[in-house]
Amino acid sequence: MARSAPQAEYDPIAERYAAANAGRPLFGEGIYPFFLSALGDLTGQAVLDLGCGDGEITEKILEYGARSVRGIDAAPEMIRIARRREYGASGRIEYEVGKVGELKEPGRHDLVTGAFLLHYAATKDELCRMCGDIAARLNPQGRFVGIINNPGHPLNPDPRYGNTIRAVREFPLEGDTLFVEGRGGNNEVFQFVNYYWKKETYEWALLENGLTCRWKSIIPPRAAFEKTGEAFWRPFLERPFFIMMECKPC
Repeated sequence: MARSAPQAEYDPIAERYAAANAGRPLFGEGIYPFFLSALGDLTGQAVLDLGCGDGEITEKILEYGARSVRGIDAAPEMIRIARRREYGASGRIEYEVGKVGELKEPGRHDLVTGAFLLHYAATKDELCRMCGDIAARLNPQGRFVGIINNPGHPLNPDPRYGNTIRAVREFPLEGDTLFVEGRGGNNEVFQFVNYYWKKETYEWALLENGLTCRWKSIIPPRAAFEKTGEAFWRPFLERPFFIMMECKPC
């Protein structure tokens, strides 16, 4: 498969992808609440949400007390959907089209977020440029919080979680394509690709740009177990295919 840019992948499926994500317990009950709780109190902070997609997490960041919020995504159709949402339509969140790794205006922020962002880097050089854009947009005391495919358990064959993730080999090698497939309304299939990198490669790219990294396992809140049942969450906890990173300037 050719290595396609995120905007080329997402523009044709943007509406279906956003609608499908809204109803997935893995994200809505588990990953998003954990991610947002890890951000802590955002009162008075300037936040930049990279790879903001349809703006779901971006809006939550504003609700957590941020003073200002900007969202950037490479897919124009995703930005169009985000601008249509409540805070985008009211102008309380500034959205713009831009590709991480090729951003122009640096700016400085207390917090930069990137949920499901860095695993779109198709090469090590691109990963390093993306991390450079993150570092250039952080205050000296700021931090970056992101989520990526777990380098230790990158694949997910289980359709119960919405997206399956497969590769051409049982355990991918550095730079291998990860094929992601999901289903939306009317059982429509949408597909896109990520890329596999080891933890050490992410840490190298971050350190090259003056950032240190801590890894955090994603643990859904208790309410998720009560709502969906422990059996639903057990396979994810045993082999979590996503992981969170928190990075700060050295």
